[in-house]
This record gives sequence, structure tokens and C-alpha cells, in this order.
Amino acid sequence: MMNQQLSISFTLRTSRRSKTGLFPIQVRVALNQEIQRFATGLHITAQSWDSASQRAYNISAKEEMINVSLDAIHNRLTKSYFKVMNLDYFDLGGLMAEYTGESKEKERTLLELVTKHNDDFKRRIGIDRTQSTYQKYTITEMRIKSFIRDYYNGKDILLKRLKINFIKDFSIYLTEVFENKQNTVAKNVKNLKHIITHGLELEWLVKNPFFGFRYAYVETQQAILTQEEINSIETKMFSSQRVERVKNLFLFQCYTGLSYVDMAKLISSNIVKGNDGNDWLVFSRTKSKIPVRIPLLSKAKSIIELYKNAKGDFLMPVYANQNMNILLKDIADLCGIKKNLTTHVGRRTFATTVLLSNGIPIETVSKLLGHTNLRATQVYAKVVDNKISKEMMGLEDLLRKKSQKECD
Repeated sequence: MMNQQLSISFTLRTSRRSKTGLFPIQVRVALNQEIQRFATGLHITAQSWDSASQRAYNISAKEEMINVSLDAIHNRLTKSYFKVMNLDYFDLGGLMAEYTGESKEKERTLLELVTKHNDDFKRRIGIDRTQSTYQKYTITEMRIKSFIRDYYNGKDILLKRLKINFIKDFSIYLTEVFENKQNTVAKNVKNLKHIITHGLELEWLVKNPFFGFRYAYVETQQAILTQEEINSIETKMFSSQRVERVKNLFLFQCYTGLSYVDMAKLISSNIVKGNDGNDWLVFSRTKSKIPVRIPLLSKAKSIIELYKNAKGDFLMPVYANQNMNILLKDIADLCGIKKNLTTHVGRRTFATTVLLSNGIPIETVSKLLGHTNLRATQVYAKVVDNKISKEMMGLEDLLRKKSQKECD
């Protein structure tokens, strides 16, 4: 007896006496009120068996070998037990699968899948995956490990034991322990569901344990610059060369709609002459591989001209995204802009202030941004509608005041 959970014993199966007077020795394994018996393949006479010690009398070399074999079976079962006891929801079936070496795929664990997913994702960075997205998955991995440590005493979880309650509890945990807002929770939940989908593709799971679970994003007010704010950045001169460069790179995004990662990968050959004789940016988006063709506005061309002699073949001399975002916050403060300025704000500003607000059709905006469907672009159209609505309300108020004056 190892402890209250596991019991291993050996008995003679007296109902199966052979013609030579031998009885088969069987194993009885009990775990959490589950019992399983199986044959050891060993046979012995009743006179050579000691029921109290559950071993053969040491009469001859044959009986001695039987005892050695029984000890080996006991040790293997014990070793298998210690392996599965580190998993949450471990059971006798899992112990026997470990002991016999059967169908390891059926006993895959969640953390094993998370590691597998992230390793596979990492190998595709630069092909059809990005470093920034990989980092988000590593954060989700840390959150899952923390959740398992706190909720399940650090034990891993068999994939076949996952239920929808796991992801519900995980969502609550992120809110309570890490004080994550709804959209941050939604991103981690989405990442976990993608990991489970990867497990289904690998055939590590038979069905999706989280099927039907929804955790919605809430619409947030995303920072977008007005034309006046763009002008204030353009006209502001900075003594620091680094800050001045970041300013120009950000303005380049405002006039091209490029994401940071696409801007960082541009090389001189991405500029081609279009059928209209003007310069166009031609590339495929890193995120979706969608081909994009953007006619270069004069302000974007002038920024390219500033760095045409920069070292290397890259079109724009970018800094790390994190460093750019830090400096953009300084730029916003120095220009009196009360918005959270990041590299992605430039892309949004191009879509709304530069394009939609100046009458460019949403279908054209969608193509210039490299969106895979129009719904992704309609988010920006809503921003423009809100802006128009506020302006019209202001006009309504102005007209009402004028009408009152005329009446007076």
C-alpha cells in the first residue's frame, strides 16, 4: 500500500488451475475506488505461494525469478502512478495507459498543448506569423500556468478532462487576480481557444471542450488624430534626432496607412511606377499576406526622400515598436495632444481623417488598408459617422441660437 489512493496487490487466480497444477498470478490495482485486474503472465503452484507476503517462497531459482518479476511490476506501476498523479483529474485508466504505454495521444495535457502551439507558432515567425502576436501568446501561456497553479495546485490538466467551466473560471480569474479589463480577458480567451483549435488539428482532442463559449469585446474609443493635430505634429521641430525621426515615421503611417511591421519591412523595390506614372507602394501585408497597392501622397514621398541615403536597403530607418511608442507619448505631450499616441494610431488616422473624412469611398479605403473584408473597415466608418454627428449637433445648436436672436 503506497497511500490511501493507490493499492497494488498480487493474488492467485485459483479458478484457472492448469493441468500441471500451476495457477496464474494476477495483479489487483485499486485507485480512488476504481479497481482493475490483469494477468502478470506468471504461474506458480499453490504450495509455493505465500498469500501474506504476496510472493513466492524462495525454494528454487524459478520462484526467485517470479519474485523479481513481481517486484518489477510493482515498481513500474508505482512509477506510472507518480507520473499521472501530477495531472489533474488523473484516474486508473490514465495510470494503466501510462503503465502499458498505450495511446499517449489520448493522455495529452493542456500545458503540453500550449507549449506545442507556441513552439509551432514561433517557427513560422517571418513566414506567416509575427513576433508581436507570438509575444501575446506567451503572455497567455503565463496566465494559463498561473491559473493552473492557483486553481489546481500546480497540476497539469488532461485535455480529455477539459470542460467549458475551465474557460469560464479562467475568465473570472483574469479579472480578479490580474485585474484585466474585458477586452484583455477576451484576447486571452481568444488565444486559448486558438490553442485548442491547434490541438484539434493535431488530433490531440476529439472535440472542442469550449464549443459555444463566447466572451465579447466591448467597443472602446480608439485614438485617432484630427487634421489639426496632424498639423501640430508636422510643424513641431525637435532637437533630438531620434524624436524627429520617430515623428516622421509616424507621419509616414498617417499618409500611407501602413502598420508598424509592414513599414519596417519596406525596401526600395517596394516602390514601383503605376500606370498613372506616379510612385506606388506595392507589397503583401505581413499579417494576412493580402497584396496591397498604395499610391504615394506627396507628403509620404517627401519623408521617403529624407531617408533615401539611410544605411541598408530598407526604405525607412525604424526603431523597435516599443521604443517608438515611448517616444510618441513624448511627442504627444510636447504637441499638446491628450491622446495615447502609438504606431497604430497612424494607420487609423490614415483611414479616417485622411481618407474617409475627405470623401474616399469605404471600398477604396478597405483595399488600401489590405483588409480581407469590408466589415473590418466599417469600424473606421463608424468613427467618421460619430464625428459628423457631433459636428451636425454643433451646427444644430448654432442654428437654434441664430433663430432665437432673429426672434428677439
